Amino acid sequence: MCEIGKKLQLTHLKRDSFLRLLDFLTTSLPPRRVVTAAPMCNPPVHEHLELYPHPVFDLPLSGVKMMTFCDPAGQCRTERFLPGDVFQLPPATWKLPRWTHAHEMACLVLQKNFIRITYVDITAPTGTRPLCNTFFHTAQPPSKEIRQLAELLARIGLDDDHAGVTPDLFRALLHLVRHALANDCAPEIPKARMTFLKIRNYLLENFTAELSREEVARKFHLNSSYLSRLFHEQEGCSFSAFLIRLRLERAAMLLRETDLLADEIADSCGYRSTTFFSAAFKHVYGIPPGRYRCECSRRNPSRQADRTTE
Repeated sequence: MCEIGKKLQLTHLKRDSFLRLLDFLTTSLPPRRVVTAAPMCNPPVHEHLELYPHPVFDLPLSGVKMMTFCDPAGQCRTERFLPGDVFQLPPATWKLPRWTHAHEMACLVLQKNFIRITYVDITAPTGTRPLCNTFFHTAQPPSKEIRQLAELLARIGLDDDHAGVTPDLFRALLHLVRHALANDCAPEIPKARMTFLKIRNYLLENFTAELSREEVARKFHLNSSYLSRLFHEQEGCSFSAFLIRLRLERAAMLLRETDLLADEIADSCGYRSTTFFSAAFKHVYGIPPGRYRCECSRRNPSRQADRTTE
């Protein structure tokens, strides 16, 4: 663990240590600027491209963080982010992190059912995405005020007239998250649950790669049969069903939000065969990917209008 992580004594799944992290972000490293990614109908095809249905905020703690994203002018650009900078990723907007410089980073993720705060330290950059092993999940979902403030930040983040206001708004968001975390009634996490959360986090970050139950079990020093039992007990489904769900949820979002071709989407979601991808998608959603995209466009004509004007 790097300098800031050691100083704050950040510990996986320990609420008190993440409260210290939030205090550090509001007092010792207050936000000085907020950079917001803009939607782009055709993001670059890359296996490490990240696109989420929920708000994400990246906060460098030390070193230099390189990030590729779409700017308000619709141009793809790569920028350096330093401590005090905030990179905001609104829902259904892509980013491509560059793991090329040593740095520490915190990430605030406003999931539908919980708030996720992560810490990543890159001491020896390899250019590939690292595994996040230090994080905390709240037991409660984000409050209405947190969601509304995140939505406001997303709306005004692309407007130059409000560039001086967004750091103050984000500081307010941090205070709300800190209050939510301090009052979160999370029970003590059993060992089996903690093991499952680590594996689940690994899959969330690596589901586009070729993964097998046996490979993941070996990585976490588990028996593959125990891994299967763990998923049935904790998630109510098999390991493979969970992995397929992650891949197809991403595929559905790419079909709704981009104009990427089916083979590009298949590859970016971990499928090496477009035919197999189409069959898996139809099995889960009841219709082929192309028809799903057409029906989504009919239900959201404003999105279709955006595409025709880009």
